[in-house]
Amino acid sequence: MRDVEVYYFGDGRLQDGPGAGHHLWAPSSGHVGWAPPEARRRLPWTLAELDGRLAGDPALADRRDQRHWASRDQPEGIVRLHRRDGWTAISFWDRSGDGRYSSSSTFVAAGERGAREMVELFRRRFPAIWERITRRFELVLPVEAPRLEPAPRLRFEVPAIRVAAEERLEIGDVAEAEEPTEAVPRRLAVGGERRTR
Repeated sequence: MRDVEVYYFGDGRLQDGPGAGHHLWAPSSGHVGWAPPEARRRLPWTLAELDGRLAGDPALADRRDQRHWASRDQPEGIVRLHRRDGWTAISFWDRSGDGRYSSSSTFVAAGERGAREMVELFRRRFPAIWERITRRFELVLPVEAPRLEPAPRLRFEVPAIRVAAEERLEIGDVAEAEEPTEAVPRRLAVGGERRTR
């Protein structure tokens, strides 16, 4: 898993106090280091999206909406899973490094992944940030539907029915639950001859 391209957007501080601020970070010996400039160009999300828009309720993504800033709408640790253009992101409100509201953490990895796999990558690649966050709260993962494998294709042969050109094969309206009436008789056609039951 070391070769997976991963980034962290959030506060780079390893403990409360003055520090790094919200930026795009790359793993660096268990800590964080500045992500290379070309990383931003590869990601399918803008910095504005990484900076809080992915963390909250999608209905409140407009930062001009005052509800976006209300504490009751920013519970820490509720993970939102996003996929776009071959990348996966998990994002959640996080005030473990920066105590202000609208502070969030977003972890991004190349490839399409589930929330549990993303958390495991996050824990392994950014252990100091992971420890800072999990000292404050537990992450609540989204419920994901299991990925279904396509069913194997079944191959079978159906015997052909041959009908001579002068014969007519008709399948009538037959309803087993109903008794036939004069208006709707049960019909059975065999060899061009129509019979009523």
